[in-house]
Amino acid sequence: MPAPEFTAERRKREVCTMVERRRHPMNPRDFSDMMAEIEEWFASAMEAMESGSSLLPAGQEGIRVDVLDHGDMVIVVADLPGMEREGIAVRLQDPRTLEIIARRPREPGETAEEFFLQERIAGGSLRRIVLLPANVTVEGARATFRNGVLELTLQKDASSAGGDISVG
Repeated sequence: MPAPEFTAERRKREVCTMVERRRHPMNPRDFSDMMAEIEEWFASAMEAMESGSSLLPAGQEGIRVDVLDHGDMVIVVADLPGMEREGIAVRLQDPRTLEIIARRPREPGETAEEFFLQERIAGGSLRRIVLLPANVTVEGARATFRNGVLELTLQKDASSAGGDISVG
C-alpha cells in the first residue's frame, strides 16, 4: 500500500477539522466514535475474562488463582512458583475479599543489570485481591503450600469478619 500523500489540501482539511473540534470538542459524531471504541474494548475485555485469559502481557500476570464454590466451603488455589512458605501472607479483608501476598528476596549477588530478559519474579512481592463467591470466615480455615501451589479451604459463614490465615 503506497504511503499517503501530504498535500496542502489534505493539511488544510486536517487543520479545519482540528479547529472544528476545538469549537465543539464533543460533537455527536466524535462522541459516537468514542463510545463505539469503548464498547469494542469492553467487549474484548469481557471475552478475555470469560475465556480465562489474562488482560496483562505475558510475564505480568501476577498470582493466578482458581476459586471453587464447593457446598459449605470455598476453595482457593493459587499458583506461586518459586515462592517459599515463609514469604506468603493470606488475609481475609472482609467476608468476601481475600488478599494473598507473596514475597521473595533477590538472590545474593544477583542484580537487575545482569539480565537480558527477566520475566520470572527475581525479588520483590506479588499481591492479589480475590473476590469470593460467598461470605466466609477465618474460623476453621486451612491453608497448605506444596510444590508452589497454595490451597485455601474456607468455611462459608453469613456473619463473619476478616482476619489473618496462617499458611501451614
